[in-house]
Amino acid sequence: MKVATLSGSNVQVEVVAVKGGWSTVRDLKTAHEFKVRNGSIEKIVTITEPQTLKAVKKIVNRKPREKKDLSERKNGKVDALYLQFYTATTTVRDGRKVRSMDKGDDIAVELRQHKLEDVYTMVARATGNAREDLVARFKHLNLGMQRMNLGNMLRAKARKEAGVQ
Repeated sequence: MKVATLSGSNVQVEVVAVKGGWSTVRDLKTAHEFKVRNGSIEKIVTITEPQTLKAVKKIVNRKPREKKDLSERKNGKVDALYLQFYTATTTVRDGRKVRSMDKGDDIAVELRQHKLEDVYTMVARATGNAREDLVARFKHLNLGMQRMNLGNMLRAKARKEAGVQ
């Protein structure tokens, strides 16, 4: 098997065939085949079967990851051990069950039932901000990030009203 790197990127491909000035290559991650100019291929390495098997054995024989104490939170990262606290299935309005990723608190449960437009209206009423201002503030984010930030605004408002810092 011949493995190469495409110039200008770190994409690793398998060279399937070479014909004239073109090569047919297969992306190793996605298994997608496409053609590239021979000049755009760098660092061609021929891998023999024993080397491939050695690499597979190395991956298979890895030590399992250590379990960490759940009280040790990593800010900014959701570790696989914490994923159990953030997942739930939700029944949406049309009756389908979908996977939801949220904290599972009362605010999250309430927001699951509403469309994003309704969430903007709820947060605008609760915080006293104009709905248009909130939309302008978060419109550059994807839909999940918008919902997350709006939920966090509601949580901050609830904490403030409860007198909790």
